[in-house]
Amino acid sequence: MISSAAPTDRLAAFVADLILLVPFISLMTSPFRRQYDVALLLGDESGRLVAMSSIVFGAVFAATIYQTAFLALWGATPGKRLLGLKVVTLWSGRKPSGLQSFLRSFVWCMEFWLLLVPWLAALLNERRRPWHDRIADTDVVPVDPQRAVGPPTVTEIAMASSVRAAVVFAFCGFFSVTLLKSSDPKARERAAFANNPYFCTQVTEASEDWLGTEATPPSRLDVALALFGADAIAERCLEVEAEYALWNGMISPSAYMAKALARADEADVYIQYARKACEKGAKEPACQLGRLLSGSDSGSAAPAAAGSLGPIEVDEVIKGFSTSTPLYLRVYAMRELVAASRFEEALRVSEFGSPHRKLGYFFASHRAQALWGLHRQSEARLAVQSANEGLSSAQRTALARWLCSAENATVGSFADGRMSPATDRGMSCAVAAAQSCGLLRRAVERDPTELEDANTVVAWIRGEECMASGRPDVAKMRRLLPESEGQLLLSGLESSLSGDVVEARKRYRRLVEETEDDSPFWFEAQARLVTVAENEADLEAIQKRWQDSESGEPGWLR
Repeated sequence: MISSAAPTDRLAAFVADLILLVPFISLMTSPFRRQYDVALLLGDESGRLVAMSSIVFGAVFAATIYQTAFLALWGATPGKRLLGLKVVTLWSGRKPSGLQSFLRSFVWCMEFWLLLVPWLAALLNERRRPWHDRIADTDVVPVDPQRAVGPPTVTEIAMASSVRAAVVFAFCGFFSVTLLKSSDPKARERAAFANNPYFCTQVTEASEDWLGTEATPPSRLDVALALFGADAIAERCLEVEAEYALWNGMISPSAYMAKALARADEADVYIQYARKACEKGAKEPACQLGRLLSGSDSGSAAPAAAGSLGPIEVDEVIKGFSTSTPLYLRVYAMRELVAASRFEEALRVSEFGSPHRKLGYFFASHRAQALWGLHRQSEARLAVQSANEGLSSAQRTALARWLCSAENATVGSFADGRMSPATDRGMSCAVAAAQSCGLLRRAVERDPTELEDANTVVAWIRGEECMASGRPDVAKMRRLLPESEGQLLLSGLESSLSGDVVEARKRYRRLVEETEDDSPFWFEAQARLVTVAENEADLEAIQKRWQDSESGEPGWLR
């Protein structure tokens, strides 16, 4: 009579084999998993079913081939050999034939779909033989006969029966809960989003800081789209939110539009998702967003396609605006209007306000830009001042940087004493910038690490120069400024102040050569080279470099 292997040995062998099987199965099914992802996100049910079937078949095929090959050749899988076990034919005690090996392996795989319950036969069956052993006429025995065990004890039978009942009960409970959740989409959405580290922290914080008066706050996707439009989150963050929603059946035009924007640099992919966003009609806000960006000439990365509906102008989007208009549509409309210098309309959009603290900087800065563009500088400064207290430290610095830069662009001076036309009308640079650039000065003195940002460095140097009427305290500025291109810019300024125009020109040229042409330092060095140019040829060289630059769009201020 053949004695069987101990259940604990069989379990350990299974774990060892599983460690080897998982990478093999993953490799075999990787093409189908990619196919499944695409079909799911595009809502292609038939394609999703085909891909899922292919994944299941690939996994079963990989596991069956793995077991069949090792059993037919050596009578044991690597895991069983490691634990000192082997599979033998029940009546002869020899290794199984190829047909027996295949039959046993295939049934072994099928038992996975029954939650491994048939494997409990190792604790219930008199010969400790699960279905795959009984169907293939095989048994698992130890190589060392002294490690063999007899029939199950009463304790083992009782334990296995309890586990089987628990598994069946848990399965039924899970199935019932799934049905209940699927009948309540809101509950399902709340459960999916609750305390899940998979989501972007910025979106979670914005959702928790909702300040609106609406009875139902917007979905996470709507918030993510608004944050993305305000440059508050990256593409990957937006894609994570969109993918999770689509994977969990929370399919909506917003999800498809979010996926499209996250892949805006891939034209074909963008078009597919943008079309899906418009399937429910042209009036869908997400579809309107796609069509707005398709017709945008403000430098949007979105390719010019949003299904067959075609692009729309921002006028058509904003004419139906109300407090219930999705926040993300207001954000993008605000961007388009300011970029097109349509400041009156931008101000009207900004009147709806922002119910998210995370978006406070965006609306405050764009409102200030609109006021500034309408030559209402006093109101713009007041808008910045009123918004300043409600913003985070980083947002306050960014807003102060913008205001200081705007002030310098209106009434600025360089170290050689050249003044802008606005100054010639009677307003001194120091007076105009005292309040605006004073905000930036205080932010930098409070936290010098703000000067790690290149845009902040350039605005701060200009502000200090302006407030000091062209004679800033360079030594004090050097102590605050970290080792960077900013130090080279300061050295050029110092040479200008001392009257050494040749040395200033040399240092500004070096800064141009050592920085990328989309760097704020590159632009600043070019601008300052104009003030110390030696002749017309120098000016022509500067102009050519500027024209050949492949930097981003200049923006309304530049």
